[in-house]
Order: sequence, then C-alpha cells, then structure tokens
Amino acid sequence: MKDIDILVSGYPSVDKIIYVDNSVELHKTSIIKNDDFLKSYIGGCSINISVILSNFGKKALPVVKVGKDFESSGFSDFLKSYNVSLEGIQKVPEVNTSSSLLIEDTEGNHITLFYKGAMDKTYDFKIDEELIKRSSYLAITVGEKEYNKKLVEYAVKNDVPIIFGMKCDFDAFDCDLLREIICNSSLIFMNDCEKKEIEKIFEISDITNLFEITKKLNCIVITQGIEPTDLIYKKNNEIIKNSIDVIRLKNVVDTTGAGDAYMSGFIYGFLNKDTYENCAKIGSVTASFIIEKKGCLENVPNINQIKNRLIEYYGG
Repeated sequence: MKDIDILVSGYPSVDKIIYVDNSVELHKTSIIKNDDFLKSYIGGCSINISVILSNFGKKALPVVKVGKDFESSGFSDFLKSYNVSLEGIQKVPEVNTSSSLLIEDTEGNHITLFYKGAMDKTYDFKIDEELIKRSSYLAITVGEKEYNKKLVEYAVKNDVPIIFGMKCDFDAFDCDLLREIICNSSLIFMNDCEKKEIEKIFEISDITNLFEITKKLNCIVITQGIEPTDLIYKKNNEIIKNSIDVIRLKNVVDTTGAGDAYMSGFIYGFLNKDTYENCAKIGSVTASFIIEKKGCLENVPNINQIKNRLIEYYGG
C-alpha cells in the first residue's frame, strides 16, 4: 500500500546565518552585521522539501539521523507544526544534529561551514525498508554516502522511482554512486555546472544522451539562477526541450533554500501529474516566497498562496 507520497533523504541542519561587511580573509577581522547571528534556523535539503510538501498537503517524510538535541533545539516541534511525520527519523544519542554556519559578504559571496553530527558515517544507521515499500517516490539529496547508497538499493529492489537533486558534492556522491542514482532516476534536478559534470562522468556530448542510457528517466530540470529553467523530457518517444521563466522579485532578502523550494514546488506538480511546464512554474512561485525572508523555512507558503501568485505572474 502506497500511503507515503515521497521519502526525502539528505542532511538535516540547524543553521546560523552570519552577514559580514567584507570578504572573509585569513588574519583579518570581519565585522558581523546582523545582531541575530546566533539565531537558529531549521533547514537542510531533506527537511526543506519535506516541510514544504507537507504544508501543501502531501505526505512527505524525511529519512535522516538526528542527534540528542532534536527536541531541545526545537527541531522536533518545528516538524510537527508542519505535520511532518517523524517515522523516518532515527535518533543518535551520542551527538548533536548536523548544523551549518552560513557566512555571506556584501557581494553575496558565501562560505558554508558544516558539522555532520549524527549524520556522520561514524554512527550506525537503520533504514526501515517498509517505508520504501510504502512510498510512491524517493528523493535523494546531499547526504551521507553510505546512507544514500542503502536507500537507493532499497528503492531499486522495490521498484520505487527516484527523484534526484544533483549536487557537485563528491563527498556525498562519488562517481559510482552518481551513475547508479542517475540510471535509476525518473526526474533529475541540476544546474548548468552540474550538467557539465554529468556529461563528463557519463562521457556523453549532450545531456539528452541520458535518455538513451536509462529508460527510467522522464525529465531533466536545469536551473540557471534568475535565468529561465530548461526542461528536457520525453513525450511519445520524442525528446522535448522547453524553457520557463522564473519569477524575479525586487525584495530578495535571502536566497538560502531557494533551490530546495523550487524542487519542492516542482515535485508537488509532478505528484499531481501536472505538465512539466506547470511544475516549473509552481517551483518558481514556491521559491519566490522563500527568498522574501531570511532562512530556508521562515516564509513557507500554503497552497492557496501558491495559486494566487501563479495567477499573478503566469496568468494561471
């Protein structure tokens, strides 16, 4: 029985966001500009996607390891407030939940410092295969390599389609794991740089050649920041290419989590069997809300807000 819309893997994170007045350099003091730099924001790819999809009425479960601070940090209550099921969460009592320090200068340059915590490979993990069997899809994002390997193994074994959020993180995805995930993916998200890396790994001249390598692949989504998103998909055995404009807002506060929000909106449309073009529009609209406030999940929209902004920017 498929009673779970999607399982989502990837690092959870308790984030702190620091804005500095100049580029961070060795032996040089940078002045912190925001007085709330000690505030914690709940995030991480798996959490961002699960929270947004749950708020849209889908049953989306993060499959992650968390630490002894899961309750005291407010992480647990935060997930519950969005009706996110905790069935896929394993608690590691010896250590804290993974966390990040996100540093941004006045030019928009980023430095990310990441602590793996409970998600580190040092700590054993248990994945309930029954959760995979109950799920319509498995989304793979950046996470601990062996953890993702086991999830992919279970998904392939139980014929559960994979949605892949590609990242050029070779600590999380070595070339062998990348090949395995991509060859078993139905839907792949990537940016232009990641597209070039995939072409190199598979020794192909064009990303469309992936459709010849794997028959499971239905759509490739190539995001390009504020430029239109490229869609490449199969329809009646023909490869279709299209581009969809993204929403450009004037009041951008923080782009952290925008990619996960885009992916969440797109997946929502995908789960509803919408056209890929409409999925891309929903993705863009979802991301437009997230970047209006600081933090990945400080401005999560509801589905009515999505519908209204779809009409405002795309006419429906």
